[in-house]
Amino acid sequence: MHEKLQTTQTIAAAASDAGCLIAVYTTPIQRGVHDDFITSLKSELNEVVSRPFADAALGFCIELSRYRKRTVAITQGDGLRQASAMLGLGIACEVPMVIVHIQSGAPAAPLERPGGDGEIIAAGHMTAGSLPFPVLIAYGAKSGYRLVHQAYELSEQIRTPTVILCSPQILHDKSSIDRVAGSKSIDSSKNAFDRGRQEGQSNNSSDDASFHFVDEEDVGPAAIEKRIAHLRGKFISHEKSLILVDDDVDKGADCLVISLGATVMPAREAVKYTRGLGARVSHIALSAIWPVPSRAIRAAITDHVQRVVVAELNTGLYVKEVQKLLPETKIESVTRYDGEPMSSDAIVQHILVAACG
Repeated sequence: MHEKLQTTQTIAAAASDAGCLIAVYTTPIQRGVHDDFITSLKSELNEVVSRPFADAALGFCIELSRYRKRTVAITQGDGLRQASAMLGLGIACEVPMVIVHIQSGAPAAPLERPGGDGEIIAAGHMTAGSLPFPVLIAYGAKSGYRLVHQAYELSEQIRTPTVILCSPQILHDKSSIDRVAGSKSIDSSKNAFDRGRQEGQSNNSSDDASFHFVDEEDVGPAAIEKRIAHLRGKFISHEKSLILVDDDVDKGADCLVISLGATVMPAREAVKYTRGLGARVSHIALSAIWPVPSRAIRAAITDHVQRVVVAELNTGLYVKEVQKLLPETKIESVTRYDGEPMSSDAIVQHILVAACG
Protein backbone atom coordinates (compact mmCIF):
# COMPACT_ATOMS: atom_id res chain seq x y z
CA MET A 1 0.00 0.00 0.00
CA HIS A 2 1.38 3.36 -1.05
CA GLU A 3 0.62 6.76 0.36
CA LYS A 4 1.24 10.09 -1.33
CA LEU A 5 2.95 12.69 0.85
CA GLN A 6 3.57 16.38 0.40
CA THR A 7 6.92 17.83 1.46
CA THR A 8 5.67 19.10 4.81
CA GLN A 9 4.44 15.59 5.55
CA THR A 10 7.56 13.70 4.54
CA ILE A 11 9.64 14.84 7.49
CA ALA A 12 6.95 13.83 9.97
CA ALA A 13 6.42 10.52 8.17
CA ALA A 14 10.13 9.73 8.11
CA ALA A 15 10.46 10.53 11.81
CA SER A 16 7.59 8.17 12.55
CA ASP A 17 9.02 5.45 10.31
CA ALA A 18 12.38 5.79 12.06
CA GLY A 19 10.81 5.12 15.46
CA CYS A 20 10.51 8.71 16.74
CA LEU A 21 7.72 9.07 19.29
CA ILE A 22 7.74 12.72 20.36
CA ALA A 23 8.15 16.04 18.55
CA VAL A 24 8.87 19.34 20.32
CA TYR A 25 8.31 22.64 18.54
CA THR A 26 8.72 26.32 19.32
CA THR A 27 6.42 29.32 18.94
CA PRO A 28 5.77 29.99 15.23
CA ILE A 29 7.08 32.85 13.11
CA GLN A 30 5.90 31.83 9.65
CA ARG A 31 2.38 30.77 10.46
CA GLY A 32 1.32 28.89 7.31
CA VAL A 33 4.44 26.74 7.17
CA HIS A 34 4.30 26.11 10.90
CA ASP A 35 0.65 25.02 10.93
CA ASP A 36 1.15 22.56 8.06
CA PHE A 37 4.21 21.13 9.76
CA ILE A 38 2.58 20.69 13.17
CA THR A 39 -0.55 19.16 11.64
CA SER A 40 1.64 16.59 9.87
CA LEU A 41 3.56 15.81 13.05
CA LYS A 42 0.35 15.32 15.06
CA SER A 43 -0.96 12.91 12.46
CA GLU A 44 2.18 10.75 12.61
CA LEU A 45 3.64 10.80 16.13
CA ASN A 46 2.40 9.72 19.53
CA GLU A 47 2.90 13.14 21.12
CA VAL A 48 3.61 16.67 19.89
CA VAL A 49 4.37 19.31 22.51
CA SER A 50 5.32 22.99 22.36
CA ARG A 51 7.88 25.01 24.27
CA PRO A 52 8.07 28.82 24.27
CA PHE A 53 11.78 28.96 23.43
CA ALA A 54 14.12 26.87 21.32
CA ASP A 55 16.55 26.21 24.16
CA ALA A 56 13.69 24.75 26.20
CA ALA A 57 12.70 22.54 23.25
CA LEU A 58 16.23 21.17 22.85
CA GLY A 59 16.59 20.73 26.61
CA PHE A 60 13.40 18.68 26.63
CA CYS A 61 14.77 16.47 23.84
CA ILE A 62 18.07 16.02 25.68
CA GLU A 63 16.21 14.88 28.78
CA LEU A 64 14.06 12.43 26.81
CA SER A 65 17.14 11.08 25.04
CA ARG A 66 18.56 10.16 28.43
CA TYR A 67 15.69 7.66 28.65
CA ARG A 68 16.39 6.21 25.21
CA LYS A 69 13.56 8.07 23.46
CA ARG A 70 13.91 9.14 19.87
CA THR A 71 12.67 12.68 19.45
CA VAL A 72 12.68 15.47 16.89
CA ALA A 73 12.91 19.17 17.75
CA ILE A 74 11.46 21.74 15.34
CA THR A 75 12.97 25.23 15.41
CA GLN A 76 12.68 28.19 13.07
CA GLY A 77 13.78 31.74 12.49
CA ASP A 78 16.35 32.68 15.12
CA GLY A 79 15.52 29.60 17.20
CA LEU A 80 18.62 27.59 16.40
CA ARG A 81 20.86 30.48 17.41
CA GLN A 82 18.89 30.94 20.65
CA ALA A 83 19.39 27.27 21.44
CA SER A 84 23.17 27.32 20.87
CA ALA A 85 23.94 26.64 24.54
CA MET A 86 21.70 23.56 24.60
CA LEU A 87 23.10 22.43 21.26
CA GLY A 88 26.60 22.76 22.70
CA LEU A 89 25.53 20.72 25.72
CA GLY A 90 24.21 17.99 23.43
CA ILE A 91 27.47 17.94 21.47
CA ALA A 92 29.68 17.90 24.57
CA CYS A 93 27.61 15.17 26.24
CA GLU A 94 27.32 13.19 22.98
CA VAL A 95 23.53 13.16 22.93
CA PRO A 96 21.99 11.59 19.81
CA MET A 97 19.06 13.75 18.68
CA VAL A 98 17.63 15.30 15.50
CA ILE A 99 16.71 18.96 15.02
CA VAL A 100 14.77 20.19 11.99
CA HIS A 101 15.25 23.92 11.46
CA ILE A 102 13.00 25.98 9.19
CA GLN A 103 15.31 28.62 7.79
CA SER A 104 14.56 32.32 7.99
CA GLY A 105 13.82 34.52 5.02
CA ALA A 106 16.26 36.54 2.96
CA PRO A 107 17.03 40.12 4.05
CA ALA A 108 14.65 41.71 1.54
CA ALA A 109 11.80 39.27 2.14
CA PRO A 110 8.98 39.82 4.63
CA LEU A 111 8.83 37.06 7.21
CA GLU A 112 5.46 35.85 6.03
CA ARG A 113 6.83 35.07 2.57
CA PRO A 114 8.79 31.93 1.75
CA GLY A 115 12.39 32.48 2.75
CA GLY A 116 15.67 31.31 1.34
CA ASP A 117 18.50 29.11 2.48
CA GLY A 118 19.59 31.37 5.31
CA GLU A 119 21.78 30.49 8.29
CA ILE A 120 24.02 28.33 6.10
CA ILE A 121 27.22 29.52 7.75
CA ALA A 122 25.80 30.12 11.22
CA ALA A 123 24.46 26.56 11.41
CA GLY A 124 27.95 25.12 11.19
CA HIS A 125 29.43 27.41 13.85
CA MET A 126 26.51 27.68 16.21
CA THR A 127 28.20 26.76 19.48
CA ALA A 128 30.66 28.90 21.42
CA GLY A 129 33.52 26.49 20.80
CA SER A 130 32.53 25.73 17.18
CA LEU A 131 32.60 22.01 17.91
CA PRO A 132 31.61 20.00 14.84
CA PHE A 133 28.22 18.40 14.33
CA PRO A 134 26.42 17.22 11.17
CA VAL A 135 24.29 19.78 9.32
CA LEU A 136 22.16 18.41 6.48
CA ILE A 137 20.02 20.40 4.04
CA ALA A 138 16.89 19.17 2.26
CA TYR A 139 15.83 20.17 -1.25
CA GLY A 140 12.44 18.51 -1.69
CA ALA A 141 10.05 15.79 -0.60
CA LYS A 142 12.23 12.77 -1.39
CA SER A 143 15.29 14.50 -0.01
CA GLY A 144 13.52 15.41 3.23
CA TYR A 145 12.27 11.87 3.79
CA ARG A 146 15.69 10.35 3.13
CA LEU A 147 17.61 12.89 5.23
CA VAL A 148 15.50 12.35 8.34
CA HIS A 149 16.41 8.66 8.30
CA GLN A 150 20.06 9.49 7.65
CA ALA A 151 20.04 12.08 10.43
CA TYR A 152 18.91 9.53 13.02
CA GLU A 153 21.52 7.08 11.78
CA LEU A 154 24.31 9.68 11.90
CA SER A 155 23.28 11.03 15.30
CA GLU A 156 23.38 7.57 16.84
CA GLN A 157 26.42 6.33 14.98
CA ILE A 158 28.52 9.38 15.88
CA ARG A 159 26.61 10.20 19.09
CA THR A 160 25.88 13.83 18.35
CA PRO A 161 22.98 16.20 17.64
CA THR A 162 22.25 16.40 13.90
CA VAL A 163 20.53 19.36 12.26
CA ILE A 164 18.44 19.32 9.07
CA LEU A 165 17.95 22.72 7.42
CA CYS A 166 14.75 23.26 5.42
CA SER A 167 13.94 26.32 3.36
CA PRO A 168 10.26 27.34 3.63
CA GLN A 169 10.20 27.13 -0.15
CA ILE A 170 10.87 23.42 -0.21
CA LEU A 171 8.30 22.88 2.56
CA HIS A 172 5.74 24.50 0.26
CA ASP A 173 6.85 22.25 -2.60
CA LYS A 174 4.02 20.25 -4.18
CA SER A 175 6.12 17.24 -5.18
CA SER A 176 5.34 13.96 -3.49
CA ILE A 177 6.87 10.58 -2.73
CA ASP A 178 5.65 7.04 -2.44
CA ARG A 179 5.81 5.80 1.12
CA VAL A 180 5.65 2.15 2.06
CA ALA A 181 3.49 1.99 5.18
CA GLY A 182 5.40 0.86 8.24
CA SER A 183 8.78 0.92 6.52
CA LYS A 184 11.77 1.49 8.80
CA SER A 185 15.26 2.15 7.49
CA ILE A 186 16.67 2.02 11.02
CA ASP A 187 16.29 -0.79 13.53
CA SER A 188 15.06 1.20 16.52
CA SER A 189 15.54 -1.83 18.80
CA LYS A 190 19.29 -1.25 18.50
CA ASN A 191 19.43 2.12 20.19
CA ALA A 192 22.50 4.30 20.35
CA PHE A 193 22.80 4.23 24.10
CA ASP A 194 23.35 0.48 24.34
CA ARG A 195 25.64 0.55 21.29
CA GLY A 196 27.66 3.36 22.82
CA ARG A 197 28.11 1.43 26.03
CA GLN A 198 29.16 -1.69 24.14
CA GLU A 199 31.61 0.25 21.96
CA GLY A 200 33.11 2.10 24.92
CA GLN A 201 32.40 5.53 23.45
CA SER A 202 31.55 7.02 26.83
CA ASN A 203 33.40 6.82 30.12
CA ASN A 204 30.27 7.39 32.19
CA SER A 205 29.27 4.13 33.80
CA SER A 206 25.86 5.35 34.98
CA ASP A 207 23.06 3.25 33.54
CA ASP A 208 20.64 6.16 33.04
CA ALA A 209 22.05 7.23 29.70
CA SER A 210 25.77 6.56 29.22
CA PHE A 211 26.20 10.24 28.28
CA HIS A 212 29.41 11.99 29.23
CA PHE A 213 28.79 14.61 31.90
CA VAL A 214 31.59 16.73 33.30
CA ASP A 215 32.69 15.94 36.83
CA GLU A 216 35.39 17.44 39.04
CA GLU A 217 38.11 15.28 37.50
CA ASP A 218 37.30 16.54 33.98
CA VAL A 219 37.87 20.28 34.42
CA GLY A 220 41.65 20.43 34.17
CA PRO A 221 43.32 21.68 30.95
CA ALA A 222 44.66 18.25 29.99
CA ALA A 223 41.26 16.59 30.44
CA ILE A 224 39.46 19.32 28.49
CA GLU A 225 41.99 19.12 25.67
CA LYS A 226 41.57 15.35 25.52
CA ARG A 227 37.79 15.71 25.48
CA ILE A 228 37.78 18.25 22.65
CA ALA A 229 40.21 16.08 20.66
CA HIS A 230 37.77 13.19 21.06
CA LEU A 231 34.77 15.28 19.97
CA ARG A 232 36.63 16.47 16.87
CA GLY A 233 38.39 13.22 16.09
CA LYS A 234 35.27 11.09 15.83
CA PHE A 235 34.21 13.11 12.79
CA ILE A 236 37.44 12.19 11.03
CA SER A 237 36.81 8.50 11.65
CA HIS A 238 33.24 8.86 10.31
CA GLU A 239 34.15 11.07 7.31
CA LYS A 240 32.73 8.70 4.70
CA SER A 241 29.37 8.51 6.49
CA LEU A 242 29.14 12.30 6.40
CA ILE A 243 29.52 12.61 2.62
CA LEU A 244 25.93 12.91 1.42
CA VAL A 245 26.15 14.17 -2.14
CA ASP A 246 24.10 13.49 -5.25
CA ASP A 247 26.67 13.73 -8.02
CA ASP A 248 26.21 13.86 -11.78
CA VAL A 249 29.78 14.11 -13.01
CA ASP A 250 30.91 14.37 -16.63
CA LYS A 251 34.64 13.59 -16.73
CA GLY A 252 35.01 15.85 -19.74
CA ALA A 253 33.20 18.81 -18.16
CA ASP A 254 34.76 22.27 -18.14
CA CYS A 255 32.20 23.61 -15.65
CA LEU A 256 31.00 22.28 -12.30
CA VAL A 257 27.73 23.42 -10.72
CA ILE A 258 27.38 23.08 -6.94
CA SER A 259 23.89 23.47 -5.48
CA LEU A 260 22.28 23.05 -2.08
CA GLY A 261 18.83 23.37 -0.61
CA ALA A 262 16.27 25.17 -2.74
CA THR A 263 18.67 25.64 -5.68
CA VAL A 264 19.11 21.92 -6.39
CA MET A 265 16.08 21.50 -8.65
CA PRO A 266 16.70 24.62 -10.79
CA ALA A 267 20.37 23.59 -11.04
CA ARG A 268 19.37 20.18 -12.36
CA GLU A 269 17.10 21.82 -14.94
CA ALA A 270 19.92 24.16 -15.99
CA VAL A 271 22.41 21.31 -16.37
CA LYS A 272 19.97 19.25 -18.43
CA TYR A 273 19.18 22.21 -20.70
CA THR A 274 22.79 23.23 -21.32
CA ARG A 275 23.86 19.66 -21.99
CA GLY A 276 21.21 19.63 -24.68
CA LEU A 277 23.01 22.60 -26.22
CA GLY A 278 26.30 20.66 -26.18
CA ALA A 279 27.85 22.04 -23.01
CA ARG A 280 30.05 19.75 -20.91
CA VAL A 281 28.98 20.34 -17.33
CA SER A 282 28.99 18.41 -14.04
CA HIS A 283 26.65 18.91 -11.10
CA ILE A 284 26.82 17.97 -7.43
CA ALA A 285 23.94 18.56 -5.01
CA LEU A 286 25.06 18.79 -1.39
CA SER A 287 22.81 17.15 1.19
CA ALA A 288 25.37 17.49 4.00
CA ILE A 289 27.11 20.86 4.28
CA TRP A 290 28.88 20.64 7.68
CA PRO A 291 31.48 19.37 8.08
CA VAL A 292 32.30 20.60 4.56
CA PRO A 293 32.34 17.57 2.21
CA SER A 294 35.77 18.53 0.87
CA ARG A 295 36.58 15.10 -0.52
CA ALA A 296 33.40 14.97 -2.64
CA ILE A 297 33.84 18.52 -3.94
CA ARG A 298 37.47 17.96 -4.89
CA ALA A 299 36.58 14.66 -6.57
CA ALA A 300 34.14 16.52 -8.85
CA ILE A 301 36.96 18.79 -10.10
CA THR A 302 37.91 16.63 -13.05
CA ASP A 303 40.85 17.37 -15.37
CA HIS A 304 39.07 19.88 -17.64
CA VAL A 305 37.06 21.88 -15.10
CA GLN A 306 37.97 25.56 -15.40
CA ARG A 307 35.11 27.16 -13.51
CA VAL A 308 32.82 26.33 -10.61
CA VAL A 309 29.33 27.84 -10.27
CA VAL A 310 27.83 27.84 -6.75
CA ALA A 311 24.06 28.44 -6.67
CA GLU A 312 22.49 29.63 -3.40
CA LEU A 313 19.16 31.11 -2.36
CA ASN A 314 20.82 33.70 -0.10
CA THR A 315 23.40 36.47 -0.38
CA GLY A 316 26.22 34.05 -1.20
CA LEU A 317 27.26 32.28 1.98
CA TYR A 318 28.52 28.79 1.22
CA VAL A 319 30.48 29.94 -1.82
CA LYS A 320 33.11 31.25 0.62
CA GLU A 321 33.71 27.70 1.85
CA VAL A 322 34.16 26.50 -1.74
CA GLN A 323 36.61 29.34 -2.42
CA LYS A 324 38.71 28.32 0.57
CA LEU A 325 38.64 24.71 -0.59
CA LEU A 326 39.53 25.48 -4.25
CA PRO A 327 41.80 28.54 -4.19
CA GLU A 328 43.24 27.78 -7.63
CA THR A 329 39.86 27.51 -9.37
CA LYS A 330 37.65 30.25 -10.81
CA ILE A 331 34.54 30.37 -8.59
CA GLU A 332 31.32 32.15 -9.55
CA SER A 333 28.41 32.82 -7.21
CA VAL A 334 24.78 32.75 -8.37
CA THR A 335 22.47 34.16 -5.74
CA ARG A 336 18.93 35.30 -5.14
CA TYR A 337 17.66 36.84 -1.92
CA ASP A 338 14.42 38.70 -2.65
CA GLY A 339 12.15 35.96 -1.33
CA GLU A 340 11.47 34.50 -4.78
CA PRO A 341 12.71 31.12 -6.04
CA MET A 342 15.82 30.93 -8.16
CA SER A 343 15.21 30.35 -11.85
CA SER A 344 17.21 27.86 -13.86
CA ASP A 345 17.88 30.66 -16.40
CA ALA A 346 20.26 32.42 -14.01
CA ILE A 347 22.33 29.25 -13.67
CA VAL A 348 22.17 28.56 -17.41
CA GLN A 349 23.79 31.92 -18.15
CA HIS A 350 26.78 31.13 -15.93
CA ILE A 351 27.19 27.64 -17.39
CA LEU A 352 27.18 28.94 -20.97
CA VAL A 353 29.69 31.67 -20.12
CA ALA A 354 31.95 28.97 -18.72
CA ALA A 355 31.43 26.82 -21.82
CA CYS A 356 32.37 29.75 -24.08
CA GLY A 357 35.59 30.27 -22.11
